Amino acid sequence: MALSTIYRILARHGWQKLAPDTYHPQGDKERREVWKKTARSHSRSLHDVSDCPPSARHVPGRSAL
Repeated sequence: MALSTIYRILARHGWQKLAPDTYHPQGDKERREVWKKTARSHSRSLHDVSDCPPSARHVPGRSAL
């Protein structure tokens, strides 16, 4: 059965694809904004290996980053 047929049947019966909320209704907006700023800076620092010593950059059995 074609996927388009399935979607038409579901639409005919009122089914919808529900997307998850992007935030929790009881969440703290200010705290979320602070996390967004700090999470990006932490993820960049974890992937930046230019300040690591050469021995720490090499992991046996793995390719170069």
